[in-house]
Amino acid sequence: MQKALQLASIGAPYTLGSRPIPKPTKDQILVKILAAALNPIDAYVQARGFMVSEWPIVCGWDAAGVVEEVGEGVVGFAKGDRV
Repeated sequence: MQKALQLASIGAPYTLGSRPIPKPTKDQILVKILAAALNPIDAYVQARGFMVSEWPIVCGWDAAGVVEEVGEGVVGFAKGDRV
């Protein structure tokens, strides 16, 4: 499991929750996030549901970390790369 900053619905407060760690599929990488931040778009997500197709949503898409796992077909990334 991993920690995630989430919004349950439009106008809801941010809450810290848990989510399962996904496995990367074809053409995907899994990044272990070491630093994350909110930016102004997150305020639109919270206030208006901007670009949200389903709730809850994980916020803090500005992130940096290390490649943890590489899915099939991925080129240009390797485990341990800083991203």
